Amino acid sequence: GTVIVRLPAPYDAQTIERPYQAISWSIGAATSSTTSGLPNGRGMPAMAGGRFGRKAATDSPGGPHPPEMRRVPECPEGVRSLHNGRHLGGIMTPVRFWLDPICPWCWTTSQWIRRIASERELDITWEPISLFEKNHPDPESPFYERTVWSKGLLRVLESVRTAGLGDRLGELYAEYGRRIHHEGETLWDVALALEAVGIDTTHAAAASNASWDEELLRRMGEGLALVGDEVGTPIISIVRPDGREVATFGPVITRYPSHDDGLALWDAFVTLTTMEEFWELKRTRTVRPEFGEAP
Repeated sequence: GTVIVRLPAPYDAQTIERPYQAISWSIGAATSSTTSGLPNGRGMPAMAGGRFGRKAATDSPGGPHPPEMRRVPECPEGVRSLHNGRHLGGIMTPVRFWLDPICPWCWTTSQWIRRIASERELDITWEPISLFEKNHPDPESPFYERTVWSKGLLRVLESVRTAGLGDRLGELYAEYGRRIHHEGETLWDVALALEAVGIDTTHAAAASNASWDEELLRRMGEGLALVGDEVGTPIISIVRPDGREVATFGPVITRYPSHDDGLALWDAFVTLTTMEEFWELKRTRTVRPEFGEAP
């Protein structure tokens, strides 16, 4: 069967038809190399089976899975709903966004998704991925101290979430990003960020409390299980109309695109992330991220 996907403005006049098959395993992730000297979690070798992830399915003559395991979703309208921001039934589209506050590329992408969230009706859950835990930088590395400190910021996010304030995590992450990427400040006391957004500063104690690592690593593992180990940040997941969660690493952008391009980027992300045959797009980065106006 085919699914007709009518893209929203500025693509209203275009109709795309393509074979559509349900994904029966996690979307692959981009292979990577370290560029720009920035901490983005890339360039690390895949671990056997992955410390946090799972081994990819073995290819068979019929593709990653035999034809009988593939099925057409019952509601083609659901594919359109992911593009226009409405999940089945007209409710918000659930999205999970894995972040490390220290990563500049992650911050740029987060600013993009925040700006298009209302028009695409996205319900974003902010999830942790520690570049310290993923990359294990050498203690002599210039990134060691900053990634250790940023892991503490992620511990605080989990403390705030556990206190029933999960809806405040985006606000707290925005304050983290403003201080780190716009003010150029690091290694500050996280109590300052908590106070700035009106969250109880006692959560700052979590930054140095290793007991939060179990939950941090569990959530981090959920993201890596979807995309594999050879990725960086951010990771973004969506839930397909058939109920399956799929994700990719990226998009990695250098600055916020125009309004229409920002919406088109989301629509393209949905198309590629839900397409079983898609694996990777990549080109070498030649510029540093531009953060624009602080939130």
